[in-house]
Amino acid sequence: AYKNKVQRALPKIQVLTSDGSRKQRKTAKQLNRWLDGWFSSKRAKVEIARAHTDAIQFDAGFVRVEARGSEIHCERVRPWDIGVVYKDARNLRPTQLVQRSNLTGAEIAERFKLPKSHELNNADKSLDLIEAWHLGDKGRYVATCKTFVLKDEDYTAADFPIVAMRLEERPQSFWGVGVCEPIYGIHVDIQRQLAVINETQRLTVKPRVWMPQGTKVTQGLTSQVASVHHFTGAKPIFETAPGLPAETYNWLERTWRQGWETLRLSTVTSESRKPTGVESAVGLREWNDIDQGQHILTSRALEESFVDVAKLVIAAAKKLYENQVDIEISAVDTATLKKIKWSEVDMKEDTHLRAYPVSSLPETPSARKDYAISLMKEGVMSRTTCLAIIDFPDVDGLVASEISAIEEVQDQIDAILDDGKLTLCDEFSDLESAVEIGTKELRRARNDSDVTPADLNKLKRYIREAKSMLAAQQAPATPPAPVAPQVPAPGF
Repeated sequence: AYKNKVQRALPKIQVLTSDGSRKQRKTAKQLNRWLDGWFSSKRAKVEIARAHTDAIQFDAGFVRVEARGSEIHCERVRPWDIGVVYKDARNLRPTQLVQRSNLTGAEIAERFKLPKSHELNNADKSLDLIEAWHLGDKGRYVATCKTFVLKDEDYTAADFPIVAMRLEERPQSFWGVGVCEPIYGIHVDIQRQLAVINETQRLTVKPRVWMPQGTKVTQGLTSQVASVHHFTGAKPIFETAPGLPAETYNWLERTWRQGWETLRLSTVTSESRKPTGVESAVGLREWNDIDQGQHILTSRALEESFVDVAKLVIAAAKKLYENQVDIEISAVDTATLKKIKWSEVDMKEDTHLRAYPVSSLPETPSARKDYAISLMKEGVMSRTTCLAIIDFPDVDGLVASEISAIEEVQDQIDAILDDGKLTLCDEFSDLESAVEIGTKELRRARNDSDVTPADLNKLKRYIREAKSMLAAQQAPATPPAPVAPQVPAPGF
């Protein structure tokens, strides 16, 4: 239950530019999609989720991201395979890190490109690969296996290729606090009491038949209905001994509830049901916000770890691009799947990464729809925006058709400001969106050094033409000219 609560909505990464121009903002938008596509890949999604599960169950979870071969390699690292020096790592910023990996000799030889005649290629059992990093001015990376030094080179990166995920930080320690440690004592008490209850149920709470000595019964009990049994002497007594007192079970329930409260979970949350008495959509949303607020620090820690992973992904992509490898990622662009190369999103300027929740809207379809409709009725958003934020697969086609006119306007404005190509609106264009979006883009483009005065003039003409066409459509129709009455000729 705790894992589902924390991992219910993984964060996304947003790329921010420092005083970015229009071109930089456009590239940052593409980089957002590129990163989103990488995080959505099956390998990355699975490995990061496994590492975060380690952080929940153990003291910390680790995920390794680096350029390996012609791809960006991502893998979960087991917590017991990581080693640090206590004094060096107690401020959570160690300068030395060691990882142990259990691999076959062939895997090690392939990874480090060893010749076929090397001894490790012929190893028939798993071996321990030891890798160590040292940060700083004299940074170093060393990889060894048995008595072989496979790699010994300078390490110039600012961070390790391994990101640590912690559910909760521990003062003066590199390792965090998982969910098992706070409830360990409660878990032991519950297990002991359950053992007593089970033993009592097994030995005591059973139907028994008591007969005085000397009583003779012709046959034993059977499952036959209305069977006849003969006996001599006193009548047998049927009795079932009572179990443990009710206080025992009340104590067990209280202790069980205490364990959930220690993890900041209610029994309602653990059973995936709504609280009694809360029926309205507004009440359910408020209760969900209160319940989610108990895990705000855990969510922030997860978001920070995602930012660190994204930084390693960008560094790995840059390294591969320097080696003439242009990584291509499949990303979702509106309702279509688009392949984006790293060369199209490589930002050489200073960038800032920020993680944010995948959505601040309710997660169930009904609650999400009700919340979006309420915002639309209050005038906070338009109908098109309401459809877009609902974001359900079964309405993707409707959303795409609804926003197609807006996308057409945005493409025309982008063509003017980026390439200087002017395409005016026609009677089938969304003229209101053309005026609104064009005016906003004009205000921003005035302070953009990448936009030339000629392009600004073209955008002004685009807006004026859209305004004139819109005014012509909204003008009232001219009434027909009055017809003069016919006067009969004289003499009639």
